[in-house]
Amino acid sequence: MNTAIAQGLTAMGYPPDEPYDWVLTDTYQMLNHGISPAANALACADCHGGIDRMDLQGDLGYALKADRSSVCIQCHGTKENESFTVIHDKHVKDKQYDCSNCHTFSRPERGLAMNGVGIED
Repeated sequence: MNTAIAQGLTAMGYPPDEPYDWVLTDTYQMLNHGISPAANALACADCHGGIDRMDLQGDLGYALKADRSSVCIQCHGTKENESFTVIHDKHVKDKQYDCSNCHTFSRPERGLAMNGVGIED
């Protein structure tokens, strides 16, 4: 744990020996991924590509807030269908849009933009 904290501090621009305290917190709908050695690591699609490990859309509520064409047309005209990964990365990683633009929930802890609707790409 101490090694991970030191590496995290360094990645955020702090010295690795920066003092820190443990803080008791409550979380709601937070995603946490385990870290395995590279040889044992799962690929994203192992969990996110089907419902065998977890049903993101059904059991966990990650379905779109409406059918895909309705959700997409709120910002875009008719577009070609791209893969989930391409679409998700473009909107979350590149454009920094909050989940609520496409889903019925928000992820405020990620600091994403709440007003992505109506912004052209």
